Amino acid sequence: MHPALSTLKRLLPGLGLILAAALVLLASDQRTRKSNHEAAPAGAPVRIAILQHSSSQVMDEMREGILAALAERGWTGDRATIDTFNAQGDLPTGNAMAQRLASGDYRVVVTISTVMLQAFANANRAGRTTHVFVGVSAPADSGVGIARMDSTDKPAWMAGFGSLQPVEALLREAKKQWPGMKKVGVVWNAAEVNSRICTERARAACAELGMTLLEAPVDNSQGVAEATASLVARGADAIWTGADATVAPAIDALVAVAAKAGIPVVSNMAGQALHGTTLDLGADYHEVGTKGGQLVADILGGTDPSTVAVRNYVPERLVLNEKAAAALRPPFSFGEETRASADSIFGLDGTRRDRQPATPAKVVLGGDGPKRIALVMYLETSSMEEGLEGFRDAMAKAGLEEGKDIQTTVQSAQGDIAILSGLVDGIAAGPADLVV
Repeated sequence: MHPALSTLKRLLPGLGLILAAALVLLASDQRTRKSNHEAAPAGAPVRIAILQHSSSQVMDEMREGILAALAERGWTGDRATIDTFNAQGDLPTGNAMAQRLASGDYRVVVTISTVMLQAFANANRAGRTTHVFVGVSAPADSGVGIARMDSTDKPAWMAGFGSLQPVEALLREAKKQWPGMKKVGVVWNAAEVNSRICTERARAACAELGMTLLEAPVDNSQGVAEATASLVARGADAIWTGADATVAPAIDALVAVAAKAGIPVVSNMAGQALHGTTLDLGADYHEVGTKGGQLVADILGGTDPSTVAVRNYVPERLVLNEKAAAALRPPFSFGEETRASADSIFGLDGTRRDRQPATPAKVVLGGDGPKRIALVMYLETSSMEEGLEGFRDAMAKAGLEEGKDIQTTVQSAQGDIAILSGLVDGIAAGPADLVV
């Protein structure tokens, strides 16, 4: 026998074992991937993890919103085990937690903040675990494979939404309240893509409003107070803070320095008025977390995360702090128009008052019998189902009862344009009073 053939014959058993082991591992990996992207099975509780970057007002609000939404949808108790992880502002700790959570032990991992989106996305490149993200300013700029907003061009196991802060609107409001404002200071971490994007927008907004943006870079939370003091020394008339995960845990220190100087702090992280900021305009982060929890529930119920487009979601909230305004030099008070538009006001005694939504008047429809409403959708997705649910809620709040005041029908084309054309033709020829 040829020596090469003899050697190959001796190696064949070993090669066969290696091949068999590889096939077993491949099959196991495929089963893991499949199980992690199917609807949660009945019986054993599913495991969900929440990973947040630090303990701050806004991140805690998002976590509470996620938990509340999951509880409302029944994902608690015997159906789900929810573990929470907090890196306490330390990125190496966050990376280590992300590596642990990416092992496939959890059905869904929810990340809060851009840095935790990046940490877990890097650890979960194999896609063993479904990943839902919230609290991210610009997902398409985070470098995790999200090609663009308003699309599904992203990793198939990833879903979530952005909450880009209304930087320009806040700075316009600040200029309106304090017309003499010339210099605005910001403390920010250039290593955070979310903070960089907000700061770039602030530069443009300040230039448009005839103001100068004074910048003080930091690379950790411990340096925030000193950086704020440097801005005061450079003549800042106010301090602005955007979406910076490094600054957020040190907001108390930032506010203390500004308060000593008698200048306002305006924030795009709505809710920081609780820590003494003067005016906040940003997302309602509890509502952001609630939407994230609803998305997790949809996925556990069978929604394929690959079909969920990444969109921007910023339910704006204006918060005023009268106590902080009264302590400025000179003291300041908000006008009635501004107070009337605020969602929450912290009074001179520090207590918070929330604006109560107006009770809508009952709509009275003319004619005999219920009005016929035809609702048609192209494809049944979680976002369209949410829209349908919102439509029905609005009808109920307007006092319109199904079967008595209105009679609705819902039809879906199931993603087929030919079926859609047929549905529209049928609706146009029918007796509907309104088409949605």
